[in-house]
Amino acid sequence: MIYEAQIIRSDGSTAFFPLADSELILGRSSNVAISLPAANELELEHLLILARGEEGCWVSVAARTETPVFRDGEELRSALLPWGTELRVGSLTLRLARSERQGWHWFTPARSGIFAFAILVFGFVGWSHSQPRAATKIDSGRARAHPLLFEGASRCPSGGDARRSAAQSAYVAHSRADRYAYDARDGIRAVVRFEQAADCYETAGEAVVAAEMRARALGLREAIDTDYATERLRLMNAIDQRAWSDALHATERLILLTQHLEEHDYVQWLKRLRRQISAEDRRRSD
Repeated sequence: MIYEAQIIRSDGSTAFFPLADSELILGRSSNVAISLPAANELELEHLLILARGEEGCWVSVAARTETPVFRDGEELRSALLPWGTELRVGSLTLRLARSERQGWHWFTPARSGIFAFAILVFGFVGWSHSQPRAATKIDSGRARAHPLLFEGASRCPSGGDARRSAAQSAYVAHSRADRYAYDARDGIRAVVRFEQAADCYETAGEAVVAAEMRARALGLREAIDTDYATERLRLMNAIDQRAWSDALHATERLILLTQHLEEHDYVQWLKRLRRQISAEDRRRSD
């Protein structure tokens, strides 16, 4: 089974893009995975798409987009959507679909003329790469690999009473989870504690409660991973638009989310970026 994004233009022509397990960005920029440079209604980075298997597809729209994204007539900011959902972005329709297509066709004609459109798109991309880019003081870090926030599950501390350790970890986990909206670091800590509680309850022979703790850990983990992807998209979009206040906010949030990975190159870059953006923001205010 293949998951794909189907882009349907106003003339009926359709472009097909495979959806991988990692997040993809749709926009006009030639640097994004789903690049539609001729679609003037799109921002350089308009929305993020993250396939989640049979569960559906997460879609998050970048901040400050001039062209809103609509689902069934209502504006969409971010949501987990079932396969088969259609979204409207200006004159474009985005369909999130399952497909059993054999082989891959990037562009399929719905009516004559689509091949000319494809040539125009790829010609535009090639032209844009050949043009000199304006110098900038901001290192956008597009080529930097971001780290995973979570790797493996946390285990119950060795020694001591497993049931007591489970109860303590569960209490702390619930408290930290409630604070996630105010401090991103508490969300990371809550996931660790939920996982520890699950393992301790398992050790203590309380399988039902252990399963509940694992479910809480997984749900919060997925929510944090989604926020992480959304903030990265928001940051890149803000840098492209030179919206320094928005970029600084996204950078601060990302630094909090990755604080436990402080030695990673991506985190060090975020800290350098914060200084650069702060300087630009002050310069604009002067």
